[in-house]
Amino acid sequence: MSQPYYISKRRAFECPDTAKYASIAFVNYIQNQQFDSAQFVLKKWTQKCGMNEPLLRAHFIFAIATNMPIESLINEQSMRLIDDYQHRGEMIKYRSYNQNYFNEWSYGHIPIGMAFDTFSVNYFNEIRGREKDNSLKFLLSNVYSNQGISLYTMLQQNEYKETLLAKEYYKLVYKYMQKPDFNIALLAGAWVPSGGIARLGVHPDIGVQLGSKFRKVNLDFTVMFKFLPSKNSYYARRVSSNNATVVTNKFFGGYIGVDFGYDIWKRKNMELQALFGTGFDGFDALDQDTTKGLGSESTMTYNINWGVGYRYYISNSTYVGMRAKYNVVDYALNEVVSFNGHPITITFCVGGLSNKNKRHGLEYLKYKWNRIP
Repeated sequence: MSQPYYISKRRAFECPDTAKYASIAFVNYIQNQQFDSAQFVLKKWTQKCGMNEPLLRAHFIFAIATNMPIESLINEQSMRLIDDYQHRGEMIKYRSYNQNYFNEWSYGHIPIGMAFDTFSVNYFNEIRGREKDNSLKFLLSNVYSNQGISLYTMLQQNEYKETLLAKEYYKLVYKYMQKPDFNIALLAGAWVPSGGIARLGVHPDIGVQLGSKFRKVNLDFTVMFKFLPSKNSYYARRVSSNNATVVTNKFFGGYIGVDFGYDIWKRKNMELQALFGTGFDGFDALDQDTTKGLGSESTMTYNINWGVGYRYYISNSTYVGMRAKYNVVDYALNEVVSFNGHPITITFCVGGLSNKNKRHGLEYLKYKWNRIP
């Protein structure tokens, strides 16, 4: 039943049966150096099951036994499958096979600790004894002979950094590192008017920022609120009702816009950013007068702003910082007020950067990345 003829004719077999008999046949053919038959078995096994961990192991054994280059078998999928073996290796080593029944599909339908596993452990033990300790074959033999050394940890060592497997590993690390981080920050500071609007006085300015950071680029949606009565009274017009001019000291304003930032300098856990933003700005000037049937009045204007920002990272995911921005506005645009000027905003922030997929991916790869060097 281990003959290639049997396997090729019984195409109705599903993967579990094919894997069981093909693995036994493969071991017999390799031991007897019948490499043509072993290759035929590998082909049929692959057709029925697709690439999985035991099958990749068999391909490595066949390549080594026939002096074929193993580099052609190395890619992102095979690197993950090699790492997957390490859990199986622990089960083989400590004879804890109870999980095999419930996770048979994830172990390639090959019984754990039986003929195929015993053969491959012995085979790679022998390889380990004759290969150089910085070769790809030696690295693989460390994994498959159950030495208890993490593949991903080994790939970060200098002696393996030039191997094809390490290059695939760092491609995957880079892939996760390049994923954007979600950004959320709480902002608090001061709205400092200049020119004609200086009479309004300095006001507290608080808000929130949501967005992302991708490499050096920061893109955020920002909402800010400025409040407390005006320092000095001023004139405002009821342009939507009787056009009367009223003395008031009411002031409650807001800004909503999109902010763009670019890291222009970085050192250790510090960043300096060039900032640019655009949005809508304004403030409430007059309350509604229900007795006279008069509506409330608010200024409304564009806001184009620019400045600099500074971040100090406390950890990989948390930072504090400050921003200073010059704002180009026209509060007289809708004629509620007749004075104008350009405020400066100074805000302090506490924020966080996070990407769950990125964090879990790097943890899986056992790559210890620190935003703080």
